[in-house]
Amino acid sequence: MIYIKRPLIVEAEQYKEGFIPPFESKGAIYHYDVENKQLLLETLNGSVIINDGEWVIKGIKGEFYPCKSDIFDASYELME
Repeated sequence: MIYIKRPLIVEAEQYKEGFIPPFESKGAIYHYDVENKQLLLETLNGSVIINDGEWVIKGIKGEFYPCKSDIFDASYELME
């Protein structure tokens, strides 16, 4: 069998090191690991590292998760 993914509109913001983390004002929970100098995003699967240039996506149930830039670029396009 072959399946196609349903069209899905998501909110996404790209993380740029040194700037306010994406979606912080919309409920995304972040922690900064001072020892390792890493930004961590709380997801449904636990804490994950967010690297410079990666995207944070707000899912259909209001959850937040990271996406590598190359995967994001191949999967999404900007709506106007």
